[in-house]
Amino acid sequence: MKLAGPASLLAAAAAAAATLLATPATAAAGGYLSVGLGGSPSFNDELEGRFSGEGHSSARVMVGQRFGRLALEAGLGGYGLHGIAGDTADVVDGRAVTASVSAKLHIPLGERLTGYLRGGLGRTWVSSDSAMELEGDGYHGGVGIEYSLDLALTQASVWVEARRDLHQLDRMGAQYDGSADTLSVGLSFGL
Repeated sequence: MKLAGPASLLAAAAAAAATLLATPATAAAGGYLSVGLGGSPSFNDELEGRFSGEGHSSARVMVGQRFGRLALEAGLGGYGLHGIAGDTADVVDGRAVTASVSAKLHIPLGERLTGYLRGGLGRTWVSSDSAMELEGDGYHGGVGIEYSLDLALTQASVWVEARRDLHQLDRMGAQYDGSADTLSVGLSFGL
């Protein structure tokens, strides 16, 4: 069996995107506020050897504007962490906070059910009870599912999302690259 080459994969991806964009979008537009809570983050790469999220939780608050299938969001998210400061070998307890901007593409799955893909950019700050401070830029991607609710006063939805944040953090010239995975459950309310 021969694997497809880059040109045929690009053509297939373009055809899939055209099909998704050509299908009718549900009448969804307007501003919204989302709040999500999740379990402990899971770290990968260089961050895995330095930090753990075990015993901590994650949370996010986002403000967005939806235009049919596309939504643009700005938000703040974060999680607790603990680990070892490399320069002093001290055990540290701290938190990571990320300010982000995202685009979400909604894919209709039923009358009230949609799947979505998320992608965006962010700035992360890690602070702790010691002198260890890290900060840096990164990007993120996620996949989720959302169920719409018709409430008496507003539109609302409940959602579940798996997200990966890729960080490039810096501290006094030392750079740490890695990712943090989170699983969140949340609510969105129309504004």
